[in-house]
Amino acid sequence: MAHVDQSRRDVTLHVILASIIIILMGWLFVAKSYAQNSDSSSSIINAHVCSGGNRTPLGSITQPVNQTPTSQSTYEITATTSWVSSYQVLRGADIIASKNNLPHVANYESTVIVPLVKGTNDLRLVLIGGCPESTATSSIVSIIYAPESATIRPVITNSRSPKLTGRVSHTTAAVTVTINGKTYTAKNNGDGTWTLPEGVIAPDLADGKYNVRVIATVNGEVASDTTTPDAVTIDTKKPTGSLTTKESTSRSPELTGTVSDPRASVTISINGKTYTAHNNGDGTWTLPEGVIDSLASGTYTVTVTFTDQAGNVTIYTYQITITAPNEIGFLLAPNTGYLRVGQTNIPSWLLYVVMLYVIFLIARNRFNQKDKRSPSNAIVQ
Repeated sequence: MAHVDQSRRDVTLHVILASIIIILMGWLFVAKSYAQNSDSSSSIINAHVCSGGNRTPLGSITQPVNQTPTSQSTYEITATTSWVSSYQVLRGADIIASKNNLPHVANYESTVIVPLVKGTNDLRLVLIGGCPESTATSSIVSIIYAPESATIRPVITNSRSPKLTGRVSHTTAAVTVTINGKTYTAKNNGDGTWTLPEGVIAPDLADGKYNVRVIATVNGEVASDTTTPDAVTIDTKKPTGSLTTKESTSRSPELTGTVSDPRASVTISINGKTYTAHNNGDGTWTLPEGVIDSLASGTYTVTVTFTDQAGNVTIYTYQITITAPNEIGFLLAPNTGYLRVGQTNIPSWLLYVVMLYVIFLIARNRFNQKDKRSPSNAIVQ
Protein backbone atom coordinates (compact mmCIF):
# COMPACT_ATOMS: atom_id res chain seq x y z
CA MET A 1 0.00 0.00 0.00
CA ALA A 2 2.85 2.31 0.81
CA HIS A 3 4.34 1.49 -2.57
CA VAL A 4 1.11 2.54 -4.31
CA ASP A 5 0.99 5.83 -2.43
CA GLN A 6 4.60 6.52 -3.37
CA SER A 7 3.80 5.81 -7.02
CA ARG A 8 0.86 8.16 -6.91
CA ARG A 9 3.01 10.87 -5.42
CA ASP A 10 5.62 10.38 -8.14
CA VAL A 11 2.94 10.58 -10.85
CA THR A 12 1.51 13.73 -9.31
CA LEU A 13 4.98 15.30 -9.14
CA HIS A 14 5.69 14.44 -12.76
CA VAL A 15 2.34 15.90 -13.81
CA ILE A 16 3.09 19.12 -11.97
CA LEU A 17 6.58 19.37 -13.51
CA ALA A 18 5.19 18.63 -16.96
CA SER A 19 2.53 21.30 -16.50
CA ILE A 20 5.14 23.84 -15.48
CA ILE A 21 7.28 22.97 -18.51
CA ILE A 22 4.28 23.24 -20.83
CA ILE A 23 3.31 26.62 -19.37
CA LEU A 24 6.89 27.93 -19.75
CA MET A 25 7.11 26.70 -23.32
CA GLY A 26 3.76 28.36 -24.05
CA TRP A 27 5.02 31.64 -22.67
CA LEU A 28 8.19 31.40 -24.73
CA PHE A 29 6.18 30.65 -27.86
CA VAL A 30 3.86 33.60 -27.30
CA ALA A 31 6.76 35.94 -26.56
CA LYS A 32 8.63 34.83 -29.67
CA SER A 33 5.53 35.22 -31.83
CA TYR A 34 4.93 38.71 -30.43
CA ALA A 35 8.51 39.72 -31.07
CA GLN A 36 8.37 38.40 -34.62
CA ASN A 37 5.11 40.21 -35.24
CA SER A 38 6.54 43.41 -33.75
CA ASP A 39 9.65 43.18 -35.92
CA SER A 40 7.49 42.53 -38.94
CA SER A 41 5.27 45.52 -38.17
CA SER A 42 8.32 47.73 -37.55
CA SER A 43 9.85 46.60 -40.81
CA ILE A 44 6.64 47.39 -42.64
CA ILE A 45 6.47 50.84 -41.07
CA ASN A 46 10.12 51.54 -41.81
CA ALA A 47 9.68 50.32 -45.35
CA HIS A 48 6.73 52.67 -45.74
CA VAL A 49 8.58 55.69 -44.30
CA CYS A 50 11.76 55.00 -46.24
CA SER A 51 10.01 54.09 -49.47
CA GLY A 52 11.49 57.18 -51.08
CA GLY A 53 15.00 56.41 -49.83
CA ASN A 54 16.97 57.80 -46.92
CA ARG A 55 15.88 61.26 -45.79
CA THR A 56 17.50 63.88 -43.59
CA PRO A 57 15.33 66.08 -41.36
CA LEU A 58 15.36 69.68 -42.58
CA GLY A 59 13.83 72.86 -41.24
CA SER A 60 14.14 76.59 -40.75
CA ILE A 61 12.54 79.49 -38.92
CA THR A 62 11.01 82.13 -41.19
CA GLN A 63 13.14 85.29 -41.05
CA PRO A 64 11.16 88.36 -39.90
CA VAL A 65 10.41 90.83 -42.70
CA ASN A 66 12.56 93.43 -40.95
CA GLN A 67 14.66 93.59 -37.83
CA THR A 68 12.29 95.96 -36.03
CA PRO A 69 12.32 95.09 -32.32
CA THR A 70 9.14 93.65 -30.84
CA SER A 71 7.70 95.06 -27.64
CA GLN A 72 5.88 91.81 -26.80
CA SER A 73 7.41 89.29 -24.40
CA THR A 74 6.24 86.38 -26.58
CA TYR A 75 6.64 85.83 -30.30
CA GLU A 76 4.97 83.46 -32.74
CA ILE A 77 7.52 81.89 -35.04
CA THR A 78 6.76 80.02 -38.24
CA ALA A 79 8.83 76.92 -38.96
CA THR A 80 9.03 75.10 -42.28
CA THR A 81 10.12 71.48 -41.91
CA SER A 82 10.68 68.45 -44.12
CA TRP A 83 10.65 64.83 -42.92
CA VAL A 84 10.39 65.99 -39.31
CA SER A 85 8.23 64.34 -36.65
CA SER A 86 9.02 66.85 -33.89
CA TYR A 87 11.27 69.79 -33.11
CA GLN A 88 12.50 71.87 -30.21
CA VAL A 89 13.11 75.63 -30.22
CA LEU A 90 16.36 76.59 -28.50
CA ARG A 91 17.70 79.94 -27.32
CA GLY A 92 21.32 79.23 -26.67
CA ALA A 93 21.28 75.90 -24.83
CA ASP A 94 17.81 76.40 -23.36
CA ILE A 95 14.74 74.64 -24.79
CA ILE A 96 11.97 77.28 -24.79
CA ALA A 97 9.30 75.55 -26.91
CA SER A 98 8.60 72.37 -28.83
CA LYS A 99 6.26 70.88 -31.43
CA ASN A 100 5.34 67.20 -31.65
CA ASN A 101 3.36 64.81 -33.86
CA LEU A 102 4.21 66.57 -37.11
CA PRO A 103 3.38 64.88 -40.42
CA HIS A 104 6.43 63.24 -41.94
CA VAL A 105 6.20 65.26 -45.20
CA ALA A 106 8.15 67.90 -47.10
CA ASN A 107 7.76 71.67 -46.61
CA TYR A 108 5.28 71.53 -43.75
CA GLU A 109 4.59 74.85 -42.01
CA SER A 110 3.79 75.07 -38.32
CA THR A 111 3.74 77.83 -35.73
CA VAL A 112 4.75 77.90 -32.10
CA ILE A 113 4.80 80.71 -29.54
CA VAL A 114 8.13 81.28 -27.78
CA PRO A 115 8.98 83.43 -24.74
CA LEU A 116 11.58 86.17 -25.27
CA VAL A 117 14.17 87.81 -23.06
CA LYS A 118 15.16 91.45 -23.33
CA GLY A 119 17.67 92.03 -26.10
CA THR A 120 18.58 89.72 -28.96
CA ASN A 121 17.09 86.23 -28.94
CA ASP A 122 19.07 83.88 -31.19
CA LEU A 123 16.64 81.05 -31.97
CA ARG A 124 17.29 77.73 -33.70
CA LEU A 125 15.48 74.45 -34.23
CA VAL A 126 16.62 71.00 -33.19
CA LEU A 127 14.86 68.72 -35.68
CA ILE A 128 13.98 65.08 -35.01
CA GLY A 129 12.95 62.82 -37.86
CA GLY A 130 14.24 61.55 -41.17
CA CYS A 131 14.80 57.96 -42.17
CA PRO A 132 16.61 56.39 -40.48
CA GLU A 133 15.71 58.69 -37.59
CA SER A 134 18.30 61.34 -36.80
CA THR A 135 18.58 64.90 -35.52
CA ALA A 136 19.63 68.12 -37.23
CA THR A 137 19.93 71.80 -36.35
CA SER A 138 18.59 74.77 -38.29
CA SER A 139 20.33 78.08 -38.86
CA ILE A 140 19.89 80.88 -36.31
CA VAL A 141 17.23 83.59 -36.59
CA SER A 142 17.45 86.60 -34.29
CA ILE A 143 14.41 88.23 -32.70
CA ILE A 144 14.98 91.50 -30.83
CA TYR A 145 12.81 92.08 -27.77
CA ALA A 146 12.80 95.72 -26.68
CA PRO A 147 9.90 96.49 -24.38
CA GLU A 148 8.64 99.88 -25.52
CA SER A 149 12.15 100.98 -26.50
CA ALA A 150 13.30 104.07 -28.36
CA THR A 151 16.96 104.52 -29.31
CA ILE A 152 19.13 106.63 -31.62
CA ARG A 153 21.36 105.40 -34.41
CA PRO A 154 24.84 106.91 -33.75
CA VAL A 155 26.06 109.24 -36.50
CA ILE A 156 29.27 110.99 -37.56
CA THR A 157 28.56 113.93 -39.85
CA ASN A 158 29.85 117.25 -41.14
CA SER A 159 26.36 118.78 -40.97
CA ARG A 160 25.93 121.22 -38.09
CA SER A 161 22.17 120.55 -38.02
CA PRO A 162 22.15 116.87 -38.94
CA LYS A 163 19.37 114.41 -39.68
CA LEU A 164 18.91 112.03 -36.76
CA THR A 165 17.28 108.60 -36.94
CA GLY A 166 16.58 105.74 -34.58
CA ARG A 167 14.30 102.89 -33.59
CA VAL A 168 11.05 102.90 -31.65
CA SER A 169 9.21 99.70 -30.79
CA HIS A 170 5.74 101.26 -30.43
CA THR A 171 4.43 102.35 -33.82
CA THR A 172 2.23 105.13 -32.41
CA ALA A 173 4.46 106.42 -29.62
CA ALA A 174 5.30 110.12 -29.48
CA VAL A 175 9.07 110.54 -29.77
CA THR A 176 11.11 113.47 -28.47
CA VAL A 177 14.84 114.00 -28.92
CA THR A 178 17.01 116.11 -26.63
CA ILE A 179 20.46 117.25 -27.79
CA ASN A 180 22.69 120.10 -26.63
CA GLY A 181 20.10 121.16 -24.06
CA LYS A 182 17.14 121.46 -26.45
CA THR A 183 14.24 119.10 -27.09
CA TYR A 184 12.71 118.42 -30.51
CA THR A 185 9.72 116.37 -31.65
CA ALA A 186 10.70 113.58 -34.04
CA LYS A 187 8.46 111.79 -36.52
CA ASN A 188 7.41 108.24 -35.69
CA ASN A 189 7.42 106.59 -39.12
CA GLY A 190 5.13 103.78 -37.97
CA ASP A 191 7.54 101.10 -39.16
CA GLY A 192 9.70 100.84 -36.06
CA THR A 193 11.83 103.89 -36.87
CA TRP A 194 11.76 107.62 -36.12
CA THR A 195 13.31 110.60 -37.92
CA LEU A 196 14.36 114.14 -37.02
CA PRO A 197 14.96 115.94 -40.35
CA GLU A 198 18.16 117.81 -41.18
CA GLY A 199 17.98 121.52 -40.41
CA VAL A 200 15.63 121.21 -37.41
CA ILE A 201 18.33 121.43 -34.74
CA ALA A 202 19.13 125.06 -33.97
CA PRO A 203 21.38 126.79 -33.38
CA ASP A 204 24.02 124.92 -35.35
CA LEU A 205 26.13 122.48 -33.40
CA ALA A 206 29.86 123.07 -32.98
CA ASP A 207 32.39 120.35 -33.71
CA GLY A 208 32.38 117.75 -30.97
CA LYS A 209 30.46 114.82 -29.47
CA TYR A 210 26.93 115.06 -28.09
CA ASN A 211 24.80 112.92 -25.80
CA VAL A 212 21.26 112.29 -27.05
CA ARG A 213 18.17 111.52 -24.98
CA VAL A 214 15.22 109.81 -26.69
CA ILE A 215 11.84 109.54 -24.95
CA ALA A 216 8.88 107.51 -26.23
CA THR A 217 5.48 108.36 -24.76
CA VAL A 218 2.41 106.14 -25.13
CA ASN A 219 -1.01 107.43 -24.06
CA GLY A 220 0.61 110.21 -22.08
CA GLU A 221 2.90 107.89 -20.15
CA VAL A 222 6.65 107.52 -20.64
CA ALA A 223 7.26 104.07 -22.08
CA SER A 224 10.98 104.46 -22.79
CA ASP A 225 13.64 106.95 -21.72
CA THR A 226 17.13 106.30 -23.10
CA THR A 227 20.25 108.48 -23.08
CA THR A 228 23.10 107.50 -25.42
CA PRO A 229 26.53 109.05 -24.72
CA ASP A 230 28.43 110.51 -27.70
CA ALA A 231 25.62 109.49 -30.06
CA VAL A 232 26.27 112.41 -32.44
CA THR A 233 29.71 113.53 -33.63
CA ILE A 234 30.03 116.80 -35.56
CA ASP A 235 33.25 116.94 -37.59
CA THR A 236 33.76 119.65 -40.19
CA LYS A 237 37.54 119.46 -40.26
CA LYS A 238 38.84 118.17 -43.57
CA PRO A 239 41.51 115.47 -43.59
CA THR A 240 44.95 116.33 -44.90
CA GLY A 241 47.66 114.27 -46.54
CA SER A 242 50.30 114.07 -49.21
CA LEU A 243 51.99 111.96 -51.89
CA THR A 244 55.61 111.18 -51.06
CA THR A 245 56.43 109.17 -54.21
CA LYS A 246 57.46 111.66 -56.90
CA GLU A 247 59.40 109.43 -59.30
CA SER A 248 59.90 105.75 -60.03
CA THR A 249 61.61 103.35 -62.42
CA SER A 250 58.69 100.91 -62.17
CA ARG A 251 55.92 100.87 -64.77
CA SER A 252 53.43 100.09 -61.95
CA PRO A 253 55.05 101.80 -58.99
CA GLU A 254 54.21 101.64 -55.32
CA LEU A 255 52.77 104.97 -54.19
CA THR A 256 52.98 106.12 -50.59
CA GLY A 257 51.98 109.20 -48.65
CA THR A 258 50.67 110.65 -45.41
CA VAL A 259 47.13 111.08 -44.08
CA SER A 260 45.95 112.92 -40.97
CA ASP A 261 42.88 110.75 -40.26
CA PRO A 262 43.56 107.05 -39.53
CA ARG A 263 40.03 106.14 -40.71
CA ALA A 264 39.87 108.26 -43.86
CA SER A 265 39.58 106.58 -47.25
CA VAL A 266 42.30 107.32 -49.81
CA THR A 267 41.82 107.10 -53.58
CA ILE A 268 44.42 107.62 -56.30
CA SER A 269 43.69 108.71 -59.88
CA ILE A 270 46.43 108.37 -62.50
CA ASN A 271 46.40 108.05 -66.28
CA GLY A 272 42.60 108.02 -66.40
CA LYS A 273 42.01 105.32 -63.79
CA THR A 274 41.19 105.42 -60.06
CA TYR A 275 42.55 103.07 -57.38
CA THR A 276 41.84 102.64 -53.66
CA ALA A 277 44.89 102.89 -51.43
CA HIS A 278 45.27 101.32 -47.98
CA ASN A 279 45.15 103.61 -44.95
CA ASN A 280 47.72 102.06 -42.63
CA GLY A 281 46.20 103.72 -39.55
CA ASP A 282 49.55 105.16 -38.49
CA GLY A 283 49.46 108.40 -40.45
CA THR A 284 50.54 106.82 -43.74
CA TRP A 285 48.87 105.22 -46.75
CA THR A 286 50.10 102.79 -49.42
CA LEU A 287 49.12 101.74 -52.93
CA PRO A 288 51.13 98.53 -53.56
CA GLU A 289 53.35 98.02 -56.57
CA GLY A 290 51.62 96.21 -59.42
CA VAL A 291 48.16 97.70 -58.85
CA ILE A 292 48.45 100.57 -61.33
CA ASP A 293 48.08 99.60 -64.99
CA SER A 294 51.46 99.57 -66.72
CA LEU A 295 52.76 103.06 -67.56
CA ALA A 296 55.15 104.26 -70.24
CA SER A 297 58.00 106.54 -69.28
CA GLY A 298 56.88 110.12 -68.86
CA THR A 299 55.30 112.53 -66.41
CA TYR A 300 51.83 111.84 -65.01
CA THR A 301 49.34 113.84 -63.00
CA VAL A 302 48.33 112.08 -59.78
CA THR A 303 45.14 113.09 -57.94
CA VAL A 304 44.93 112.01 -54.29
CA THR A 305 41.51 112.23 -52.60
CA PHE A 306 41.00 111.92 -48.83
CA THR A 307 37.46 111.35 -47.45
CA ASP A 308 36.74 111.02 -43.73
CA GLN A 309 33.81 109.32 -41.97
CA ALA A 310 31.94 112.61 -41.64
CA GLY A 311 32.01 113.13 -45.41
CA ASN A 312 34.71 115.81 -45.52
CA VAL A 313 36.77 115.64 -48.72
CA THR A 314 40.22 117.00 -49.56
CA ILE A 315 41.80 116.68 -53.03
CA TYR A 316 45.48 117.15 -53.86
CA THR A 317 47.21 117.08 -57.26
CA TYR A 318 50.82 116.00 -57.80
CA GLN A 319 53.20 115.05 -60.62
CA ILE A 320 55.08 111.77 -60.82
CA THR A 321 57.81 110.89 -63.31
CA ILE A 322 58.22 107.36 -64.63
CA THR A 323 61.67 106.50 -66.05
CA ALA A 324 61.28 102.81 -66.69
CA PRO A 325 64.22 100.79 -68.05
CA ASN A 326 64.17 99.46 -71.61
CA GLU A 327 62.46 96.08 -71.22
CA ILE A 328 62.14 95.25 -74.90
CA GLY A 329 65.43 96.45 -76.35
CA PHE A 330 63.99 98.16 -79.42
CA LEU A 331 65.06 101.65 -80.40
CA LEU A 332 61.57 103.09 -80.46
CA ALA A 333 60.50 106.35 -78.85
CA PRO A 334 60.39 106.84 -75.97
CA ASN A 335 62.88 103.94 -75.79
CA THR A 336 61.02 102.28 -72.92
CA GLY A 337 59.09 99.50 -74.60
CA TYR A 338 55.93 101.65 -74.81
CA LEU A 339 54.76 104.49 -77.00
CA ARG A 340 52.50 106.82 -75.05
CA VAL A 341 49.69 108.43 -77.05
CA GLY A 342 47.61 110.61 -74.73
CA GLN A 343 46.59 108.27 -71.90
CA THR A 344 47.09 105.14 -74.01
CA ASN A 345 50.31 103.12 -73.76
CA ILE A 346 51.05 101.13 -76.93
CA PRO A 347 53.63 98.34 -76.45
CA SER A 348 56.65 98.91 -78.68
CA TRP A 349 56.82 95.22 -79.61
CA LEU A 350 53.50 95.69 -81.40
CA LEU A 351 54.93 98.61 -83.36
CA TYR A 352 58.02 96.53 -84.08
CA VAL A 353 55.91 93.69 -85.50
CA VAL A 354 54.01 96.15 -87.69
CA MET A 355 57.28 97.66 -88.88
CA LEU A 356 58.71 94.23 -89.77
CA TYR A 357 55.53 93.36 -91.63
CA VAL A 358 55.73 96.58 -93.66
CA ILE A 359 59.39 95.87 -94.50
CA PHE A 360 58.40 92.36 -95.55
CA LEU A 361 55.69 93.69 -97.89
CA ILE A 362 58.09 96.21 -99.48
CA ALA A 363 60.78 93.57 -99.96
CA ARG A 364 58.34 91.10 -101.48
CA ASN A 365 57.00 93.74 -103.86
CA ARG A 366 60.49 94.67 -105.07
CA PHE A 367 61.42 91.01 -105.48
CA ASN A 368 58.35 90.41 -107.62
CA GLN A 369 59.15 93.42 -109.79
CA LYS A 370 62.74 92.26 -110.25
CA ASP A 371 61.55 88.77 -111.08
CA LYS A 372 59.31 90.15 -113.85
CA ARG A 373 62.28 91.97 -115.45
CA SER A 374 64.46 88.87 -115.38
CA PRO A 375 65.64 87.63 -118.94
CA SER A 376 64.32 84.18 -118.13
CA ASN A 377 60.84 85.64 -118.16
CA ALA A 378 61.33 87.37 -121.58
CA ILE A 379 59.16 86.19 -124.51
CA VAL A 380 61.17 84.48 -127.30
CA GLN A 381 60.25 85.76 -130.82
